Amino acid sequence: MLGTPSMTSRVPDPLSVTSASLSLTSISLVNPAIEIANENLDFQVCQIATLGGEPIVSEPGAPAIPRVSRMYRIPELGGVNLIVRAAEYDVIENYNAFPYPTEEAGSKRYEQGPAFYRQDA
Repeated sequence: MLGTPSMTSRVPDPLSVTSASLSLTSISLVNPAIEIANENLDFQVCQIATLGGEPIVSEPGAPAIPRVSRMYRIPELGGVNLIVRAAEYDVIENYNAFPYPTEEAGSKRYEQGPAFYRQDA
């Protein structure tokens, strides 16, 4: 259930990359289809958020949430200017993130890592 999607999956990429010229490339994440499912863990209801085509953060004890990242090659004499425009977001109340499992001796253990879960957002 958790992990990196298959390289052969045909899920549309939530990121849109367009280039109007050599000096301007636009990368957009527009209306991502985030799905939230409930899972039971030690008599507690936790949520797992997924974003089609994106891997789940895979650090043991970390919240199992989608990680959106890409690598882009910048020409040797090129530069980068990052501008965030129209940043919009929704606040999801009472979201108890399901932890990514720790694997030991062939079994999985689900523990909320204190470095992630004991901090105020």
